[in-house]
Amino acid sequence: MKIITKSNSISRITLLIWSKQKLVSNIRNGEIIGWFLLISITLACQTKSVSFDSFDSSLWIAETQTCTGYRNDVINRMEAEFDQFIGMSETELIEYLGNPDKTLLYTRGQKFFSYKLDCQNQTTSTRQLRVRFSALDYVNEVLVLD
Repeated sequence: MKIITKSNSISRITLLIWSKQKLVSNIRNGEIIGWFLLISITLACQTKSVSFDSFDSSLWIAETQTCTGYRNDVINRMEAEFDQFIGMSETELIEYLGNPDKTLLYTRGQKFFSYKLDCQNQTTSTRQLRVRFSALDYVNEVLVLD
């Protein structure tokens, strides 16, 4: 025979109420974490929009055909915005700068895109913009070589 006293039943009721409150708060915490993850993933998947004030992309790309000296004139202003190239994928960079004049493959899957800044066809001592990609095809360095 089991004897339940008044104090024992009150502690059981208190325990049940406390456990239900804890369960509800855990569910709420789970909902908050779920919403946070959903928003984070949504924001992370959005492409960043990049706008450059220092140069016109269409003139940069057309420079290979027109040879007006635009690239050489604008490169000093572009240096202030090199950090916007960092993290771009290969296809995004090609949208802004066009196809590279040279593609250099390096160890461990790295590669370099090289863009001539001069219109001269000399193979030595030409200025160039060199963009280095990581093994995952994201820009991680932009340099001007003299």
